[in-house]
Amino acid sequence: MARRESSSEQHELPTDDKKKNVYLFRGDDSSIVDQAAHDLIGQLLDGGDPALSVEEFQVGGETDVVSLAIDACRTPPFFSDKRIVVLRNIGKASASDLTALEDYLRSPSSTSCLVLTASSGKLPATVVAAVRENGVIEELNQSNFRWRKEWINKKVTASSVRLDREALEQLEEHIGTDLNRLESLLDTLTVVYGDKAKLSVEEIVPFLGRAGSTEPWRLTDRIDAGDVSQALAVLNRLLINGQFHPLAVLAILYKHYESLLKLDGLPLKGAVDAQKVLGLSNELPAKKLLVMSRKLGSGRLREAIVLLGRADLDLRGATNLSPQIVLEILVARLTRLSRLADQTNRTKQALRSSARKRYVPPGA
Repeated sequence: MARRESSSEQHELPTDDKKKNVYLFRGDDSSIVDQAAHDLIGQLLDGGDPALSVEEFQVGGETDVVSLAIDACRTPPFFSDKRIVVLRNIGKASASDLTALEDYLRSPSSTSCLVLTASSGKLPATVVAAVRENGVIEELNQSNFRWRKEWINKKVTASSVRLDREALEQLEEHIGTDLNRLESLLDTLTVVYGDKAKLSVEEIVPFLGRAGSTEPWRLTDRIDAGDVSQALAVLNRLLINGQFHPLAVLAILYKHYESLLKLDGLPLKGAVDAQKVLGLSNELPAKKLLVMSRKLGSGRLREAIVLLGRADLDLRGATNLSPQIVLEILVARLTRLSRLADQTNRTKQALRSSARKRYVPPGA
């Protein structure tokens, strides 16, 4: 039987945050949001009996659960120091319920802890501000690479197995954004290898299963690098896992090459100028796009746009090929353009280097 560490070890909050009376967990994946809330409740209970302290409500039915949750928060605890009230899916609450919740959040009860979760719907800014004023907000953004890496590291550290550096990197890459698979995988590894086993890549690979979803920017990065095998691997992850419709993948590629085209031929001094032209908030992607635009040049950018246009028609019925095949052909051709650009640039550099070596200064 797999041994699971206590909740407090799995998602530890800073000590000061444990003294708050309101907590909000929000993100795209309800399973990750619920997992984080579960870990917090374990910390708040500190070994106590949840049957005596915890009341749970879920928005979405006919019952007005928001008012019931607020009433529960205002009811003094009987068998514990604090009553823990969990209100799930508040993004689905009505406008009037959110107004009532906001009023409570402005002055929360000192004898209760209200734990809120939101994985769908948009919360009013005033509700978010009220939580931030008197509590803690944790954004569970699994599409953010740094956040995801930190989350995986926490879960692995709290598990009963130990992974070496290469195994951990392989796990991070393979799981991708499918974080809800992580705990069951770690439990499986514990059953197979036992507590405190230190595992290598070779030992975990047989249990990884299918590759998880990944970020769309990985596709354009691999295309820009001229790496056709890796570009096709990322494309298949995006399509097979159902993360993106084929037309959505095409839109991602269109946007990428449109950005490259906007920079083409402009007398830009550097990444800061490119950032302004593209309206980006971060300088790093602007720098990458500027380098790629200059590497491809006007001719290959025009060719890329033509390829995208043909693929658009093919995806809309101009060919009998499947959408996946259409996109695989497109990605292979776009990647080839990047490789040709690299070869051209290397040739130019070699010619310049050779010319400098042959140059004899006047009077020498």
